[in-house]
Amino acid sequence: MTKKLFELLKKLDLIDILNIEDSYFKTLISKKSKKLSKDVLLFNYSEYSPYAKFDIYSNFDKGNINLWFTDKKQDTTVVLPESYILLNYLKKNDINGLVLFDTSPKKLLVIKDGTLKRQISKSSITPYEIELIKKEFAINDTYKYDKKEYENHLENAINNISFKDVIEFFSIEINFKNIFNLLIKKVSIPLSIFVTILLSIEVLNYAYVQEKLSSTKEQYKLLKLKTTELRDSIYEIEDVSNKYVSLGKELENNSRLIEIVESISEVLKEVNASFLFLKISDADFNLKVDTNQTSVVFGKIVNLGYFDNLKIHSTIKMRYSNNEQVLIKGKIK
Repeated sequence: MTKKLFELLKKLDLIDILNIEDSYFKTLISKKSKKLSKDVLLFNYSEYSPYAKFDIYSNFDKGNINLWFTDKKQDTTVVLPESYILLNYLKKNDINGLVLFDTSPKKLLVIKDGTLKRQISKSSITPYEIELIKKEFAINDTYKYDKKEYENHLENAINNISFKDVIEFFSIEINFKNIFNLLIKKVSIPLSIFVTILLSIEVLNYAYVQEKLSSTKEQYKLLKLKTTELRDSIYEIEDVSNKYVSLGKELENNSRLIEIVESISEVLKEVNASFLFLKISDADFNLKVDTNQTSVVFGKIVNLGYFDNLKIHSTIKMRYSNNEQVLIKGKIK
C-alpha cells in the first residue's frame, strides 16, 4: 500500500494508526488462531486493560494473541497498531533486539525472534531501564534512531503495509453499505485509486463474511441454540460466502487490471490529458482520451508494454481548442 493510498483511506475514515503512546500492549499464550469478535475479546481479556473505558485490538502470532488496549476513540474501519506495522518493516531489515526512537514522547519496541514482546512510550527512558529490559528478554542488540529516522521508518512501514495486514485488523462488525456510500460521494477520487478501493472492499467484504460465518457457527456450538432462526442465519451466510469465494478468485485473476489502469492514469497525468472512456472486455482494450499531445500519449501507452496491436482508431478535432478526442484500440497481452 502506498503512502498516497493510505492517506486517502485515512481521509475517508477507512483506516488509521493507533500510536504507541496511545495504547497499552500485552501478549499472551493462546490456543486459538482465528480472529475474535470485540465481545469475545472484552469478555476474556478486559482484566489486562489499564483503562476503565477502552477499545481493544488483536492479532495472533506464533501461538500468542497480541492485544492492544486504548482509551482513545477510534472511528475508522481498520485500526493498525503503530508497533505492529513498525515491527513488520523492521524485521524485514533483520532488526532483532531493543529499538529506541528518540521522539517526543520516546518510543521503545522489544523485538525477539521476529515477534513483538513489548512496547513502551515515555517522556524519558534511562540507560538503566534499557539494560533491565535487555536482561529481562535476554537480548543483546540496541538500535537507536532519531526523530527523522523514525519518520522515515514509519513512512517505509506504511508503504509496506500489505493486504494481509489490513485483513488481520479488519473489524468483523462492519457496515459495508456505509463505506460504499461514502466512496460514491467522493467523486473527485482518481479512477485508478477508486477502482483499487472498490476491489479491495469487495475482498474485505468476502473476508468479513467468512469471519461472520465462523463467529455464528461458534455461537451455535457453544450456546447449543438449535433454533430455526440461527440455522437459517448460518445457511444464508454460507450462501453469501460461497459467492464471495467466486468473487475472490475473479479478483485474483484480474489483479493486473488495476496495474494497467494505474499506469495509464500516470501517463495521462504527465501530459495533462484526461480519460473520456475506458472499456476492457476479455482481451480487448478500448481507450478514449482528451489531449493536445496525441502522438506523445500514444507512444507512452505503447511503451507500457501491456498491449499488442495497439492503434489509434480515430481522432476528432475539438472546434474551440487544440485538443483532440483520441480513440485507441488494441489487445491486452
